[in-house]
Formats: sequence, C-alpha cells, structure tokens
Amino acid sequence: MKPILAIIALSATVRSAAAATLELVPGYQVCSVYYRDCQAAKAEEFAGRLFFAPAGTETFTEALPLIYDPGQKVARGSLLLLREDTPYRLKLEISDAGKKETVTREFRTRTTRVPVAKTVLLDENTPMPLVVTQSGSPQGYIRYTAKPGTVLRGGEKADDAILVKGASYLLFDGLTVTGGRLNAFRLDGCNEVQILNCEISGYGRTGVLDTSRTGVYYDKRKRVCNYDSGIRVNGCRNILIERNYIHSPRGTSNPWFYSHPAGPNAVLTGDAVALTLRYNDFIGSDLHRWNDAIEGWYNGSPEGGPRRDAEITGNYFAFDNDDGMELDGGQENTRFFLNRTEGNLCGISAAPCLIGPS
Repeated sequence: MKPILAIIALSATVRSAAAATLELVPGYQVCSVYYRDCQAAKAEEFAGRLFFAPAGTETFTEALPLIYDPGQKVARGSLLLLREDTPYRLKLEISDAGKKETVTREFRTRTTRVPVAKTVLLDENTPMPLVVTQSGSPQGYIRYTAKPGTVLRGGEKADDAILVKGASYLLFDGLTVTGGRLNAFRLDGCNEVQILNCEISGYGRTGVLDTSRTGVYYDKRKRVCNYDSGIRVNGCRNILIERNYIHSPRGTSNPWFYSHPAGPNAVLTGDAVALTLRYNDFIGSDLHRWNDAIEGWYNGSPEGGPRRDAEITGNYFAFDNDDGMELDGGQENTRFFLNRTEGNLCGISAAPCLIGPS
C-alpha cells in the first residue's frame, strides 16, 4: 500500500475521543480533509460542517460540507482558495449517528520553495536521452537546469527524452526540451518532483491516418499513435508541474468523424496522488491537435487519472479533439478551478467519478 504511506507522510492525523480519525493533506492552495472510522450507516445520519481561518485570526469561514461515504465509513472534503505557505486553523463540527463533537486542527499549506543541495547544469553536449535515477532528500533537492539558449534534443530513437525512474526530491527548472519518440518527460514511480518553467515540444510519433481501419493514426510498427505526451506521470506522488509551455507535438489526433480520437497529449497521468498542475499553457493547434490536453489512464478504475488530492488551477487548455481535462476515475478530493479550456469537444470530462468528491 505505498500510495497510502506516501500520503500519510505529508498528513496531520489526530484521533478523537470517538475513535474517528481526522487526516489532513495540505496542498498549495487547497487542503484535503478525511474523517475516517465513522459510525453512521447512512449518508443522512452524518453531517460534517467545515470551517477554516488563517492562523492568528478569530473569524472562521465556512467551507463546503464534507461528503459522507457510508460504505467506507469516511467523510471527505476540501478547503479551497487558500494561500500558499500559510498556517491555518481548521474546525470540524460533526454529527455522526447522533453523536456530536467539534474537532480542531492546525496545518500549513505547501510551498514551491525547496532547499537545493546540488545543481546539475545541462548544455548542448549533455548525452540524450537523460536518465535520472538518483534522488535528493527533503533537506536538499537535486536541481537540473541549463545554460541559456540550450535545447535538449531527445530525437526519435529513445522513447523518452528525459526519463525519471523511481527518484525523489528533484527539481527540473527552465529547460527547453524537444523530441522523444513517445514522450519528452516520463516520470515513473517518483515522489516529490517539480517541473517548472520548461518549454516542451516536438515529441511523439507522426503516423499515417488509415481510414480503411478505424480512422486513427498508425506508426511504422502498425501501432496506434496514442498517449504520446509532453509529460507522462505514472504511479507518482506529490508531483508539481507549474508554469510550463507544452505545445507542438510532432503528430496530431484524428477527428471524431472516423472514431474516438487517438493522438498526443500535453500530459498523461494515471495512479497519481497529490498531482499539482498550476499556471501551465497546454496549447495544440489546428495542425497538431491533442487527443486530450490532459489525459488520464484507467478511466474506469479508482486509480484512474489524477486519482486523489489533485490540485489543478490557473491552466490554459486549447485545441484538442476530445477533452481539455480528463478527471475520470477515482476523483477523490480532486480540485479543478480557475482554468480556461477552449477549442475542444468537452472542456472537462468527469465521468466516471468512482470515489469523489471532485
């Protein structure tokens, strides 16, 4: 159960007199709230009013109420529109199968400012693909950046221009990345990784549109050109993708005229916990349209898509043939707010929502 352990490491947990457990998972502008081990057998037997206030102030603001899941005996909800790197007080008024109590707790929202122990300066002579397996630590991240004007060229021979495998506490800052046969960045099984201020383009397959079959693009190996991504995130925890410009993949997506679109994405994510996407521009074009700007794996699974504790805000999604944002899957305290989508079939796909709330 590695996903659970990863979240608890960031959480503040307190056990009340009724043996219920309050778990908080702070984000940058949000905070997840989980009230577990409840007694109510039905949703109507539970009520959870949620309040918050910045530390040092006396006036509480009421948030959205908790949503109760009688099957799992847990109530879930979120605080929204918080300030980054700020201490808060939380107050939770509970009525659980007739028993009433008030629980209070303090927490602090996360910050993008992290300690750096080592900086790796990349340049035009950096061997590509770049494979990263070394981790930093909570006391000191490893920062990868580049000399001004450097373009890291992944080409088409390797699947990924930059592959980060099982590594943690890393910062990729200010990189210009092109190429990768499939993906520009790929994160597999990573924790506490930040990708900031990067320009990513020119990745993925081109393919040939085959209208005699399903009307999608096929590569030289006769495989469907799908899931190629600027950033591919799989089985990761606590990933921050912020202020990046992802555009102009090599290929494009087929239109609905033939079949469900298949083609490149700006970001592809599956089984992700605490994924944060902030202030990015995910821009396709008429000649290079996304399938989805942000696509989720495992749509029919609780582990699908952003899955749990996602924070998606301030992004621009443009020019895709299906969805601007796929939230489909678990959607357990998944937050999507203050974004803009245009030039797509559906701005936000939210079905199914298997756990919720989103």
